Amino acid sequence: MHRITISLPDELAAVASGQADRDGTSVSEVVRRAVVLAFAREDQPLALPFAALGRSGREKPSGWAPTSC
Repeated sequence: MHRITISLPDELAAVASGQADRDGTSVSEVVRRAVVLAFAREDQPLALPFAALGRSGREKPSGWAPTSC
């Protein structure tokens, strides 16, 4: 696995940390999942070995949505 460093606004970092706590996983795993979702395309799904994405049973799993695209 390749290690990188990213900077997040405080609010987004808190959301990622809270999601990790709810999922019982690391913030790194939450960010990996978000990156997979951000780069996935319907017509060409990404096949990444570290991605074990599934349904959480929640309508809005993270409670966070970007305010602008």
